[in-house]
Formats: sequence, structure tokens, C-alpha cells
Amino acid sequence: MLKTRILIIFSFLLVVGLLFKLPKAVVENDQALTQSTDPSAMDSHQEVSSSVQQSINQIRSGLVNKPLNRNSAIFADSLAGLYIAAGRFDSAGMYYEQSAPFFDTNIQLSKSADAYYKAFTFSMDAAKRTAFSEKARGLYENLLKSNPADSDLKVKLAMTYMGSAAPMQGIALLREVLADNPKHEQALFNMGMLSVQSGQFAKAFDWLTRLAEVNPNNIEGQILLGVALAGVGDKEKARAQYEHVKNLSNDPAVQQQLDQYIKDLK
Repeated sequence: MLKTRILIIFSFLLVVGLLFKLPKAVVENDQALTQSTDPSAMDSHQEVSSSVQQSINQIRSGLVNKPLNRNSAIFADSLAGLYIAAGRFDSAGMYYEQSAPFFDTNIQLSKSADAYYKAFTFSMDAAKRTAFSEKARGLYENLLKSNPADSDLKVKLAMTYMGSAAPMQGIALLREVLADNPKHEQALFNMGMLSVQSGQFAKAFDWLTRLAEVNPNNIEGQILLGVALAGVGDKEKARAQYEHVKNLSNDPAVQQQLDQYIKDLK
């Protein structure tokens, strides 16, 4: 799971970097940091086991070109879970949304929105990124109508704007969340991540230091803190930070990546 989260973070950094360049002068002024899809079209970032693929094919064949009812919705929900396991997040989002009327609608729509958000962060196709972020944004906006005080939803909604022509709206939402809750972990992380992406490493250091105070075991944040330190030119502290993170996680993939970061400091 940790490896997947790390991949999502750096996939998102790459995606955001490709989609827009944040206006650094504005960043310095603290004003910005700034329908259904073909299941075969998703950018998959992992190998799909034969058993998972077989299950997908079997369940999907029973749903194709048939309207859902209460019984078949159960299979659609199961199919969505299999697509999540296969890394085909847009297809998962589609089936979660289609099955929503037959379950706890908001829970299913939340799953759908999260799946489309992951599809957005992973996809390397510009048109798909735009479509996935817009789909997730619409779902998050509808969910907020019934729960306008949900800060977690606001943070997720904010990040969908990073793939749009209006990233400032996302930053405003993140700041709104942090104004109400200065210790909101994901909002702090996202501000730090976006600061790294925009090259504002000193600001990133501030955000990520605050994050480390809230949760010193946030591995992703601790890694980005090392990136921020390297960005401001403090290679010794960056090296020490990477070594610190190596002590926090024994995940081989994370260890390998940290070794590469340390090597790159030389």
C-alpha cells in the first residue's frame, strides 16, 4: 500500500507539472500554489493477475448491455472492486456510480469520485486526465452539497482543480480548510506537494515541517520534506532526512527510491 501511495504522489506531481505552471510571483504572495469510459482504455500501472482478469471478464460479461437492478448492482459493485485491484480506476468509478442508487448512494458516489481521482493522478494522457478530474470534481461537488462542512471532501475537491484552468480555486479551498483546521494532515501535505511542484522549496519546507509535527509518521510527507531541503540547497540536511525516512519504512521500493535520492545528492 505504501508503494502505491508513493507512486500516486509522484505521478500526481508529474501530472500537475505537465498540465500547468504555477505563477511563482503569485505563489510568493500566498495567493496561489496553484461519462463512462472504455474499461480497456485506462492507463494501467500494474500487472493484472490472471485470476483477477478472469473474474473481471466473467462478471462484466453478465452486465454488458443490461440495465442494472438491485441484484445485478451487487455484481457491479464487486466488479468495481476488481477494477480497483487491477489499477483500472476509471472503470471502477463508472461501476461504483452506476450501482449507487441501489446502495448507500453517498458512500458509493464517494467511492466513484475517489476512483476517478486516482485515474486522474495516474493517467499520462492529457485528454483522459481532464475528463477524469472533471468527473471526480462533479461528484465531490454533489457530495459537498449534502455535507458542506466535510473538510476531507473539500481537500479532494481542491486537488481536482489542479488539472483544470482554475488551479487558484483549489488553492483557495485548501486554505479555507487550513483556516478552519490548521492541523488538517492532507491539506498540509497537498500544500507542501504543490509548493515542491512549483519550485517554492522554502514554502514547501514550512508546510511539510508543520505536517511532520502533526504526524511524524507520514512517510510521503517526510520524503517530500527531504526533496524540499534538497531544493533549497541544504544537501546535508536532505541526506539526513532521507536516512531518517529509511528508518521509518522498511518497504523495499521506498528504500530503493530513497537510496537513489541520496545518490543524486552527490
